[in-house]
Formats: sequence, C-alpha cells, structure tokens
Amino acid sequence: MNPTLVLLHAFPLTSHIYAEQHVGLEGVADVLAPDLRGFGSTPLGADAPSLEVLADDVVRLLDERGIDRAVIGGTSMGGYV
Repeated sequence: MNPTLVLLHAFPLTSHIYAEQHVGLEGVADVLAPDLRGFGSTPLGADAPSLEVLADDVVRLLDERGIDRAVIGGTSMGGYV
C-alpha cells in the first residue's frame, strides 16, 4: 500500500498546480490534491472562511476516504492549513 500524500495549494490557485506530482509520484504515493474551499471546483460554503475551516475540510476528506495517516504538504496558504 502506497502512502497518502496530501498537497494543498496556495491562494488564489487550485489543485491543478500539482498535476505533475500526480504523474511523477504514480506508483510511489497516492496523491490527493483537493481544491480548498472557495477555489476551483469547491464551493465557498456558509462558514466564514478561515484556516481552521479549511483544515477541518481536509480532515473530513481523509475521514471520508478511510485514511488515518497521510503526509501533508502545502504551498503558502496550503502550508498554513
């Protein structure tokens, strides 16, 4: 089983910045690069925007997929999350 790598994008970008990592790490890691709330294909939602809300979204995504361990990396805003 490959480790899960979660890559979080910078403001105001989207998960597309990690397209090459998806390809380059195929077979080495399962790469998850979600669009954070309010960016790309993910709606802003009703909650006031905050880093805590974004972090909760990432935890929820991992829980929904049954992932209990992951390596987390982020650029700029994604690093704060």
